[in-house]
Amino acid sequence: MNLTHFGVLFAFCLSILNGYSENLYENNLPNWEINSQFTKGRDTLLPEIVLVEGGSFKMGSRYGEIDEEPIHEIDLATFYMGRYEVTNQQFCAFLNARHPGKKVLKSWVNATDVNNDIIKVGKNYRVMPGREKYPATSVSWFGASAYCDWLRDKTGDKYRLPTEAEWEYTAKGGRKTHNYVYSGSEILMEVAWFAWNSEATFHEVGGKRPNELGIYDMCGNVQEWCNDWYSDTYYSDTERVNPTGPEHGTEVVARGGHWSLSIEYVRNDDRYKYKPTKMDNTVGFRVVRE
Repeated sequence: MNLTHFGVLFAFCLSILNGYSENLYENNLPNWEINSQFTKGRDTLLPEIVLVEGGSFKMGSRYGEIDEEPIHEIDLATFYMGRYEVTNQQFCAFLNARHPGKKVLKSWVNATDVNNDIIKVGKNYRVMPGREKYPATSVSWFGASAYCDWLRDKTGDKYRLPTEAEWEYTAKGGRKTHNYVYSGSEILMEVAWFAWNSEATFHEVGGKRPNELGIYDMCGNVQEWCNDWYSDTYYSDTERVNPTGPEHGTEVVARGGHWSLSIEYVRNDDRYKYKPTKMDNTVGFRVVRE
């Protein structure tokens, strides 16, 4: 066999292997209706949620940035909050469920960077091996909102991103609060991955102690998108009962701090603002169910 014949044969074999690999991957995509793991929890496709009984709390702080003032009283109805940040496995199931038919928008997730946990292979999306239980990052506010819409369509339940008030109330422990500075403790090392202990990266969800409600990673690891538009004067004129944020804006709220921030920027009260198109490895999200 000459080199020309060998090259043709090699290319033919490689094309068969590539086709087999792609078909094998497609045949093993999670299916909403038949996948037995679509129940709930960190290891499954449906986010586990925790009952957060409604109540009143003081929102804001006099020890942080100016946009955390004034401290004001908020009354919230009962809701359910995700026990964990949405994982790569869970978000990837959503991305692959968009095929065939509905399109995955490039403004939802950055899946073209090979350094990200979720990458696009052909027409499908996959999680890098060993990263299934890590929080889904490089997801924009639009992508997080679309994921919640998908959950709502598939389950019939009202899923969405948490309001800023719901997020802070939950981080502070709701009715079970011990009034900690951080979510679940006065000692940040016990409950969060941040600049001092993260080794310059984020970690699997649920790796630290939960807060009073049994909810993990509300401080540190990755910041979390909220449903609200951001306003630096919002605390001065917000409604008291079930506030939902300003009616419009150019930036949205993220809460909780992340793995590269120091101790003073990972408090329950810290507020952050970003363009809703932001996609990097410092921001993820969790869900609320009404």
